[in-house]
Amino acid sequence: MAEAGTEDEGTRTFTRQELTDLHMVFNVFDASKQRCISEEEARKALKLLGFKVSRRSLLQMLQTINLHGERSVSLDGFLHIVKNLQGTDYDAHEEISQAFELLDMDCDGMLSLDDLRGISRNVGLKMSDCELKVQ
Repeated sequence: MAEAGTEDEGTRTFTRQELTDLHMVFNVFDASKQRCISEEEARKALKLLGFKVSRRSLLQMLQTINLHGERSVSLDGFLHIVKNLQGTDYDAHEEISQAFELLDMDCDGMLSLDDLRGISRNVGLKMSDCELKVQ
């Protein structure tokens, strides 16, 4: 198995920072803390990262990941999808930085509770302040 940040059979893997950042994006959509997100939440997360994925295309990707036909995706599955979408010349750090800038509504370099409220409202998630707070 390849180490983070190394090449594996011509496919780029993630650096530790990219993994941390992608995990953070995944967690924004994993409101229930079930360690999986729905197909629609995955589509919104991918859109946030700058990927344009049709519902049909995402369902096909989910079928290759979820052999039992589930319409949800784990963090590992989400990372697999991102890796497949980005190709070998993708700058994940730049994409994640741009996504962070969009999420940081008050431009203070941090995601505040107010930022998270706005994000959840914008993506159609109804979440309480308790659910939005970082534990």
